[in-house]
Amino acid sequence: MVAAVDSVLERLSAAGVRQVAVTWDNHAGETLVKVVPLRHLPEAIAKGVGFSPVSDAFRSDGVIDGAHRLARPDGDLRLRADLESLAMLESQLGWAWAAGERWDRNSGPYAADQRHFCRRMEAALAALGACQQSNGWLSAFPEEFLDRVESLTPVWAPYYTLHKLLQGLLDQHTIAGSAAALRMALRLALYIQKRVQALVTSRGLEHHWQTLNKEFGGLNDVLWRLDLHRRRS
Repeated sequence: MVAAVDSVLERLSAAGVRQVAVTWDNHAGETLVKVVPLRHLPEAIAKGVGFSPVSDAFRSDGVIDGAHRLARPDGDLRLRADLESLAMLESQLGWAWAAGERWDRNSGPYAADQRHFCRRMEAALAALGACQQSNGWLSAFPEEFLDRVESLTPVWAPYYTLHKLLQGLLDQHTIAGSAAALRMALRLALYIQKRVQALVTSRGLEHHWQTLNKEFGGLNDVLWRLDLHRRRS
């Protein structure tokens, strides 16, 4: 790690860089910055620079929401520069850039930091991907629950639950750009499509309509949105 930092410092210095802008975005979408002299970049990478957690309570108009649970001026977060993200900005003006990650002073990653959150979501997606079956099925309950829906046997709202899962996966793709989340959602949507088509073929449309007398949440909406993504790809 030390050798890698020294190599980066040498390269940036040779290019004329004198300071590094370390940035992060708060929950209102505003970009905040700490400027670190190049000679202090190793400390910014290893230990970070101070940052108040109150910045998480900023609204989109720049006003602090005093009722926000993160609106506390006390405490000290450490904004660490991400070495792998380092990039030249205006080297002729002496500028480089690095993404910042916020850490609690003593207890590890700051829970409200977006980059740490994205890593947790990536880990969760990887675990979900390992659970998805070859036919596309993915859920905490067995496929037999859908058999009950199709046979008009009492069961509590499995398609409602699947809507929440599909919407979450779609949000991960739409907001966080996860291609893996979209692939999982499309595979599960195709599984649902095949089940419904088989039911209509075997028992008729009238029987299918009877199965809809349950809570489905926003399943139709999310399936429509996923079909739009499928058509675009």
